[in-house]
Amino acid sequence: MISMDVLTTILYPLIFVFRFFLEIFTTITGSYGLAIILLGIFVSFLSYPLSRYGQRVESRIKDLHNEMDPRVRVVKQKYRGEKQFREIEKIYKEFNYHPIYAVKSVAGFALQLPFLISCLLLLVNYPPLNGVGFLFVTDLGQPDRLLGLGNMTVNLLPVF
Repeated sequence: MISMDVLTTILYPLIFVFRFFLEIFTTITGSYGLAIILLGIFVSFLSYPLSRYGQRVESRIKDLHNEMDPRVRVVKQKYRGEKQFREIEKIYKEFNYHPIYAVKSVAGFALQLPFLISCLLLLVNYPPLNGVGFLFVTDLGQPDRLLGLGNMTVNLLPVF
């Protein structure tokens, strides 16, 4: 498992840029809470092209599956074992498809993940947030513990 220090080192350029904009937004608004919201909007704006790319790839894979699946189902009903494998392989070849292409459907999320992790690492390790409240959150520098589920608490702010 990758440690937080390794991730911080790898993602440092993004964290640096996001810290810069967080400080600008804080200066403009005078509020860390509003600055975090603006940072979220900024990151969404930056990652939008990646998201659109991921959606297009996912749509292409889905369309391809919609074309192939009826034929694959017939083959699975009709054949077993190696014959089934070979027939499905023929269909995949006809459609220029390989099962590993299904992984492409998570491309948009995978491309956005470094942005999300960078923001999280920035905000977790940003001392000026300690002791600063915003709306119903008493301390932005601490876990929010907004949702209690029995003995477990869930922090909702990172989700938002």
